[in-house]
Amino acid sequence: MSSTSSTASRAQSFAERVGSAALRRGRFNPDFSQPFALGDDDRAILTMRGLDEAKQTAAATLWSSARSAVASGRGLEFLKGLDAGSLAVLQQAACLADPIRPGAVSEEGAENLLLKPTEAIDRNRDGLVEVGVGRLIAFPPPDASPALRSAWTATVDTLDSGDAAMLALELASPSIPIDGGAPQFPDFGSPDFDWTGWMERLFEGAAVSAPYNDAEANRRTFARLSRFEAALKDNGLA
Repeated sequence: MSSTSSTASRAQSFAERVGSAALRRGRFNPDFSQPFALGDDDRAILTMRGLDEAKQTAAATLWSSARSAVASGRGLEFLKGLDAGSLAVLQQAACLADPIRPGAVSEEGAENLLLKPTEAIDRNRDGLVEVGVGRLIAFPPPDASPALRSAWTATVDTLDSGDAAMLALELASPSIPIDGGAPQFPDFGSPDFDWTGWMERLFEGAAVSAPYNDAEANRRTFARLSRFEAALKDNGLA
């Protein structure tokens, strides 16, 4: 391997580590009062997704131009005005498998295509973040309090990517009404959210599932739940 190839490989590996860590920490509500700028985490995520410097610049230009439209709830209008080349850049930046079809996208789905990778909006506060036509469970939510973000970061910094992803799914999974109604997603953004009760529910669910899992899977489940519960207590949330 040439020295140039070796340097590029190390740079890609570093970007993947930084980008993965940033994604585990979660996305934030955008602060429209501040000038637009790509941070180091954004660039690492984009590099991890295969965007070179030119494409990162192109994506940043689109996101900067869309800022006022997204802030005023006109993201879909902006998206519909883009050409095929711009849509292709946004597709790669969002790591989407299929081309973006603006006519099939909601306002929230459009807005999240027009935000940088570390930002997100849950416009209708339904517990899901729409990106294009996709609907993703996001934990922590974009509007998470500083205390919740602190608890989450303290936990995921001690976990590998697999356990961090599993913990996010365990925490944010909706309650399914027994009458078959619509799933109910927890409102983690509420200052009155009952974290003590929520964690008790998760531990009870893990105990019910334990006989159907192997010993190692159970150990990992209870370990990550216990770590997060301890972090919640350290931050005054449980």
